[in-house]
Amino acid sequence: MSKVFLAYKTVDADRANKVREKLEALDVPLFIDQKLKSGDNYIATINNELDVAVAVLVLWTNAAVRLPGPGEQPNFVLSEAERGFNRAVLVAATLDRLLLNRLPVPFNLFQAPDLSDWIEAGGPARHQGWQRVLQALGEKLDRKGLPDLAVAIESDDDLVKQKFLRDYPNDPLTGLIAAQLESAVRSEFEARISAAEDRIRKRAKEADAKLKSCREEFDSHIIELRAGRNYMPPDPLNAIDDNVAKLANEIEIYKDAAEQLRGRAERAESESVRTAVEAAGLKTQIEKTAVDTASDKDEITTLNGRLAELQASVASLKQRIQGEARRLATWCGLTALIGAGIFGTGGWISGNHSDTTGIALQTQVYDLTTQAAGWQNRFEDLKRQSDDIRRREDAVAAESRRLSDFQADLSKQTTNLKMQQDALAAKQPALAKLQESVASQQADLNKQTAAVKAQQDALQSKQGALAAEHDALTRQQMAIASVPLVAQCDALTGYEYDQDRPPNSGWVESSKDIPSGAQTICQSALQTIVNDPKTQRRIMLQLGRTIQEKSRDTALEFQKQSAVLGSSHARYLIAGYYADHNNPSFNPRTAWDALKQSADSEPGDPLALYSVAYTLLFPSDRDKRFAPAQADLTEAQGEIYLRKAINADYPAAYYIAGVYYLRKGKNEWDKERQNREVQLGTQYLIASWCAKKYRDPDGYDARKYLSSGDLSCQ
Repeated sequence: MSKVFLAYKTVDADRANKVREKLEALDVPLFIDQKLKSGDNYIATINNELDVAVAVLVLWTNAAVRLPGPGEQPNFVLSEAERGFNRAVLVAATLDRLLLNRLPVPFNLFQAPDLSDWIEAGGPARHQGWQRVLQALGEKLDRKGLPDLAVAIESDDDLVKQKFLRDYPNDPLTGLIAAQLESAVRSEFEARISAAEDRIRKRAKEADAKLKSCREEFDSHIIELRAGRNYMPPDPLNAIDDNVAKLANEIEIYKDAAEQLRGRAERAESESVRTAVEAAGLKTQIEKTAVDTASDKDEITTLNGRLAELQASVASLKQRIQGEARRLATWCGLTALIGAGIFGTGGWISGNHSDTTGIALQTQVYDLTTQAAGWQNRFEDLKRQSDDIRRREDAVAAESRRLSDFQADLSKQTTNLKMQQDALAAKQPALAKLQESVASQQADLNKQTAAVKAQQDALQSKQGALAAEHDALTRQQMAIASVPLVAQCDALTGYEYDQDRPPNSGWVESSKDIPSGAQTICQSALQTIVNDPKTQRRIMLQLGRTIQEKSRDTALEFQKQSAVLGSSHARYLIAGYYADHNNPSFNPRTAWDALKQSADSEPGDPLALYSVAYTLLFPSDRDKRFAPAQADLTEAQGEIYLRKAINADYPAAYYIAGVYYLRKGKNEWDKERQNREVQLGTQYLIASWCAKKYRDPDGYDARKYLSSGDLSCQ
């Protein structure tokens, strides 16, 4: 289990035990070397715990920072702090005021909240220094809700406990907070049950009294009835009428209206469904027709291809037949011509020549006759082919006519489809309008239903709510009355950097945010203060803040009275009054004197310390409102004021310290001094960015001087 190593000097055990008790109450696991038994190996155990500790919490005191003299035992707190610093798990706090300027490097640059007044006040959870310690430990322990847990445990406010349970449901002590909250809620509920029972008994008595009065009225007027005169006896129900019947009647009226709206909505919804079904059927038909049209188009394309092929084949056959016919006619004529010659020659030869020659000629004639018969057969074949071509042409013509009829039919279907699409498009606006009407009526119905439900709930809870408000107002008035006027004034008008402000009181950052009634409260608080100059000067200062926006001159009078009683922040505000160029009373000398007095007070005002240090350390940036400062103090004195501003934990002081030492180091000729000053300036800038979260409104912060790698806040 990861633990927190608690390091402190033995002589500071009483104060350290207060820290230990508070942390153990928050279920923070601790290791304390003073608890080691006599047989334990001290060095090995402590080293092992320092190596595995999730955090090293060092409690700085005058004894803890004292370096041992010759022959004295070593200061283990410094060694333990160094181990925690090197492992980046160091968490520190001071138990003695103004101790930071005595811490050795690098611990003087590490945030160490002041807990000296925290212990004196009994260790309140809301103390700012203690809250910062818990925040640092919570980050190390992965328990970000540790500061809020401390406040929730001590607080009597149920809202604080509920917020903790919502924000940190996985914290180990959520069960404890839930148990506290449940106990408080149960107690309050039982008290309210008792109050409700008392109210019921009271109302029963009131109802009995009303009924008794009604009976007495009836008896006193019965004489009217005996005398035969018209008389309307009193109605006992009216005597105890609490508007229940009237409210019930209003509910019934709303119910009837809701039923009517619901019927209209149902009819509109039914019409919408019917129209939607019709539109869906029409859409399906259009999609089917579109599919059929696509299929028909494919078939037409195929038929056109076949028709083109047949037409090409017919044209080719025609050309072949025509060629064959011409050739056949030529051969037939030539054959007849040759045959006639041969027969004539044969007769001539037969009469004039020998029989051998005649036989030869007859043979040739026979051959030619045979060839002529073959050509005749060929001609018959060609004629049959020509007939076949004509039949094919007839088939192609018939197919072409069928295709033309099909295209005409397809054109009609396309026209019908277009008409259906137009009809659907024409119905779409009406359908959309109907759907909008249905949605509007449904919304109206929902609103009416919600209104009826709200009125029902309001009617049922109105009396209870009024009673609860009355009880809450009574408790609030009692709670406010129990808070002292001085504490109320502090909470409404306190200033964050006023050294007189109690550590547990609230504060308002800007005087513009102070409520209007704060002036009356603070004036009343001032009347209650007797023989307490510190509180008196604080209330006077806060009274000045309440009227700062209305009248600076009147506020100045309160600030002057507070300054006479020793308020350092009042002197700072006076300096600001005389340093205003727009003020007719502008006086740089008076402004500087008041600022210097504020810084030299004990304790010095953090803003005044910062302003004096900045004015002296940065001559080129000196505020012209404090021109006399150039002749009063030196840069070395400016460093003293700067260290005081840092000890007062003013965030901007860390930033200007970093800038100052960084520039100072770069101007050093000695290399060792240069490195030391640059390192110191870098550490201050990192502290201003990481620990103090300082962001100048004008954009001047540590990022201007250091790279993103240097600004690592791990």
